Amino acid sequence: MDQMNRRALLKRGLGLLVTVPVSVAALRALAADPAKPAAGGAKLTLVDPKSQPAAAFGYVHDAKSVANRTPNVKTPVSGDKQFCNNCQFFSEPGGTNPGKCSMIANGAVTAEGWCKQWMKHPTVVIK
Repeated sequence: MDQMNRRALLKRGLGLLVTVPVSVAALRALAADPAKPAAGGAKLTLVDPKSQPAAAFGYVHDAKSVANRTPNVKTPVSGDKQFCNNCQFFSEPGGTNPGKCSMIANGAVTAEGWCKQWMKHPTVVIK
């Protein structure tokens, strides 16, 4: 059995110091993935549009209730075609069920909803 010298010990020790925290952080992120439904497939609780940050973003459950939908970012997509289900922040792009929004983390949003943070999802085709 060969003996470990000081340099090899330091390399392995530093490797562990970096690897362990990164691994723990990655596992925690996977465990807390907001896009996944609660255990047992429980229904998502819709966010209250009057709560923060939903209110700050001008979120509404029904996009058709907003006469002039103009997001914070310039986009070639007209306001009447902007919904949560074709936004890049929505967890279920193209779907019709409520889902999580990466901008509004304190609840689920409706597929038919809208907010000022809307940005076109790169994989969803808008007709």
